[in-house]
Amino acid sequence: MADKGKLIIRMIRSPIDFPFDQKATLRALGLRKIGDEITKPDNPSIWGMIRKIKHLVEVEKLVKAEVKPEEEIKKLKEEKKPEKTKKPKK
Repeated sequence: MADKGKLIIRMIRSPIDFPFDQKATLRALGLRKIGDEITKPDNPSIWGMIRKIKHLVEVEKLVKAEVKPEEEIKKLKEEKKPEKTKKPKK
């Protein structure tokens, strides 16, 4: 199965005055407060949950980025650091 990427799901509206099953869907996704943001895999089961609560959430697709090994990241950080210059002694 190919990796389709990830979804960022953000709660933008309160579930007050909406049916219990919609509140339960928000909880199942891990959303509790307005402004909460979660990352979930892009698959049909998550899209089914989103479809049920589409009026309460905002969805953004994340494209899979190239992940660099830790060693390369350390090298890049070291290259960016300015070299310390020693002051001449008087």
